[in-house]
Amino acid sequence: MRFPRLRQLVIASDTTDTIDTLKDIFALGEPFPDPGVGEFGLVNGVFAIGDQFLEVVVPVTETAPAARFMARGGPGGYMAIFEVEDIEATRTNVDTLGIRRVWDIDLKDISASHLHPADLGGAIVSVDQPRPAGEWRCAGHPGTREGGGPESGWEQRVGGGCRDAAGRFMRAAILAATILLAGCTVTGEGVDLPETVSADYAAREAMMRDPTDRCGPEFIQTRLPASFVNVVGAVTDGPFRPVCQRHDACYRLQEMTQAECDRRMKREMAAVCASGKSTPTYSLPMVGKSLCRFHAGLYYDAINNTYAAVAYGGRPGGQIVNVATRVIDDPVTDDEFEVCVDVLNNTFAMQEYDIEMRGRKGKLIDREPDTHETNVGVGETKTMCVSTNYTRWSLKDLPDEVQVSLRCDTPENFSVRHDMIVVDTVSVKVR
Repeated sequence: MRFPRLRQLVIASDTTDTIDTLKDIFALGEPFPDPGVGEFGLVNGVFAIGDQFLEVVVPVTETAPAARFMARGGPGGYMAIFEVEDIEATRTNVDTLGIRRVWDIDLKDISASHLHPADLGGAIVSVDQPRPAGEWRCAGHPGTREGGGPESGWEQRVGGGCRDAAGRFMRAAILAATILLAGCTVTGEGVDLPETVSADYAAREAMMRDPTDRCGPEFIQTRLPASFVNVVGAVTDGPFRPVCQRHDACYRLQEMTQAECDRRMKREMAAVCASGKSTPTYSLPMVGKSLCRFHAGLYYDAINNTYAAVAYGGRPGGQIVNVATRVIDDPVTDDEFEVCVDVLNNTFAMQEYDIEMRGRKGKLIDREPDTHETNVGVGETKTMCVSTNYTRWSLKDLPDEVQVSLRCDTPENFSVRHDMIVVDTVSVKVR
């Protein structure tokens, strides 16, 4: 286990509706209500994402610190909690740097300190050392707080902490990518460390920039409930807004491929994080650069896919560049026939493919993959195979020649399988 590590992000809201909004949008399980936060004049809901946690706190008293926080800047990212290996060494380092501790606690199973937000320029930061490492009372562990238990949908995690028993990876990934941005409480216009390009290209790209462009998917501003937008909309840029604006312009200009635009954005975000000047929040001792890099990684993962191809405006395309066949001997039943093709994405955007094998009069023999498409990046080649295996067909049923077609998902929308078009076809001899 590497330390320090981010374990929990906290959003302050003026209504518990935010908890329900997050639960409904991302189809999460029931949040854990931690009665321990009553000490701070709060009610809350805690969602588990793997062994990390997202918490929404709502003040119930006017004097609650979270109420004062929202009075200054409205709802938003409120707190980041980090697990450390040695709390006493961390406290000594914090004190040496002149950062004030506003709350300390030392219990049998955990020690923690909250750091003064005015000294950090961002959210409240808590540094915590649980015992044993990996246990997480701060998330409302049902074994250490009242009110939890298996009936609530929460269970004790082997090695500590809590998790949603459903374990829905994709939803968790989307949620983490969205909420981390809200939890960082980053302000300002960001840092601009552009990668060197030719003067001519820079001028053409600059003409494509729109000052209203920002980081994060458009749906955050246009499709989500206003209460949720108020929580995350103001902080989705982090320190990367100039980088995101240049990335959007790169997409519009389309002189670079989607992959080239994406990789340049990744390198520029890395430069921002390496500078140590991204924002006060990301300049925190020990954890600032790591948190910045994690934030950047989430952004890159969000664009390095076929969904970004929609934003890029890519058109379907691809090519079969190699064909290999084999007979699959079956000593029990009839022999089977397999065709494998190398698929080249020779377009400017990431594509989703499947392949079909058809026989006489276009009769479908096999289509692979069965339930999803295969992502292939710009300029990449992947091998895809179809066969008579596990179909009603066998080698003896095939004509002397079959047709193998490469199908591509049209990137203009997110429809599944209903908008696949054939972009290449080859004839394959069976005998």
